[in-house]
Amino acid sequence: MNIIRMVLCVFAACVTAGAHAKNWPARPVKFFIGSAPGSGPDVNLRLLSDRLSKMWGQSVVIENRPGAGGIAGTAAAASAPADGYNFLYGLTSALAMNQYLLKSMPFDPEKDLVPVVGAGVTPMVIAVNPSLPVTSIAQLIALAKSQPGKVTVGTTSKTAAHLTIASFAATAGVEFLHAHYKSAPNALQDMMAGQVQVFSDALAAIPNFKDPKVRILALTYPKRLPNMPDIPVVAETLPGFVSYGWYAIMAPTGTPADAIARVNRDVNTAVNTPELATRLRDLGTYDAGGTPEQLDRFIRAERERLRNAVAAAKIEKE
Repeated sequence: MNIIRMVLCVFAACVTAGAHAKNWPARPVKFFIGSAPGSGPDVNLRLLSDRLSKMWGQSVVIENRPGAGGIAGTAAAASAPADGYNFLYGLTSALAMNQYLLKSMPFDPEKDLVPVVGAGVTPMVIAVNPSLPVTSIAQLIALAKSQPGKVTVGTTSKTAAHLTIASFAATAGVEFLHAHYKSAPNALQDMMAGQVQVFSDALAAIPNFKDPKVRILALTYPKRLPNMPDIPVVAETLPGFVSYGWYAIMAPTGTPADAIARVNRDVNTAVNTPELATRLRDLGTYDAGGTPEQLDRFIRAERERLRNAVAAAKIEKE
C-alpha cells in the first residue's frame, strides 16, 4: 500500500508540474526592482515588460522599491513566494557589491535568489553641469586637484555609480565632496539644477544625451561605443580604468524550473528583436540574454571583481 501511495504521489506531482508548465502564466507576473520610476533600469524593464506582456497575454506588474542600493527591492523579491510569478530585475549593487559595503543585509544574494537571464551590461557615465568650466576628464581631474574636497558629486549611495566615483577619485588621486541620493533621477535633477556639479550613474540614467543642461565628459567602458563614437572613455586619460553596471533577472530560490525556463526563453526572444535591441542599445544597455548558467558564472566573477574594487577604493563597511 505504501508503495502504491508513493507512486500515486509522484504521478500527481508530475501532472501538477506539467500543468504548471503548460498553463504558465495563468495570472499577472510581478517584477520587483530596486530603483525608482524613471531611472535607467526602470526604463529598460518597462520596455522589456511591455514586450513580455504581449507574448504572455498577461499583465506584467512592476513594483518599484528604490533605495539602499537596490536592497529594498531585492529583499522584497527574495522573500516573495517562489511560485513562478515573482521575479527580480536585479542591480549590480544588491546582487554582487553591497555584501562588501554593508555589515549586514536582509537577504543572502548567493542563497535566496537564483539566476534566470542576463538583462544587459551598461557603462557608467561621468557628466557635469555645463556651468562647471571643464570639457574633459583631464580638466575635471585638474579642477578637483586644485580644489580638494570642494567639487561636488551626486550619485546613488552604495551602488555601482558610487563605486565608480570612489574608484575614479582613488585612481586619479583626487577628493570629491560626495552627495548621496536615494535615486539616480534625483541626483541628475540636482546636477542639472546646479545643486551638485558632477553626476555619475548608468548611461541609461540620462534620458536625453543631448540635453543642454548635461555635459557628458566620458564613459567608463574599455572602449568607445560604436553608436556613440564621439563620447570618450575615461581610459583614454586614465589607462586601464573601467567600471560598469549590469542588470540580471533573478527568481526566489525554489521557483519552478519550468517558469524559469519560460522567462529565460521569452526574454532572450524579446531582447533579440531588432526593435527592442536597438532601443536598449540607444539607452546604453548591451549584451542582454543568455542562459541561467552563463548568468551564474558571470555574477560569481563579478563578485570577485567588485570585492577587489571596493578594497582598492578603501570604502569601509557600514
